[in-house]
Amino acid sequence: MKELAKVFSRGNGHRLEQCWREGEVAVYERWVGKGKLPAMLELIFVQVERGKEIGGKWVEEHERYPKASEWGRSGWCFGHLGYPGMKERVIEMAKNARAISGQERASWVRGELTRWKLEKWLAAKGSKSKERKGGTNDDKERQKRSNTEEREPSKGAVA
Repeated sequence: MKELAKVFSRGNGHRLEQCWREGEVAVYERWVGKGKLPAMLELIFVQVERGKEIGGKWVEEHERYPKASEWGRSGWCFGHLGYPGMKERVIEMAKNARAISGQERASWVRGELTRWKLEKWLAAKGSKSKERKGGTNDDKERQKRSNTEEREPSKGAVA
């Protein structure tokens, strides 16, 4: 069976380069135009196309990239490569996805994406809150407890 190419181009001017693969799970960098950095990462489950006749010619069984209609079940995009550790995190997610079988895999990846987006959103919200208020709610709560403990003797302490 012919394996999916490590580097290939799409008709839309995008170039894909494999940066990690184990078994049927792979991570590709998508380059748009002549950019100096990849535009995004794509985690995919490599698909197998059975041999068939096309236009009177026999096409052998081969691996392929997920079709557009399979996106969200067999492939996911990760933009914003400027985030520290993004590539490593996507590769780690791909490694973990290998241990999950069948359709549960897509549900697991979607769950991880949701957690990741929530984590980024909370981090962004926390940093904005810190800038506006001079600290997060957690920081203020810790300070309040610390001030209370300084004024009141702890339970069981002898006065």
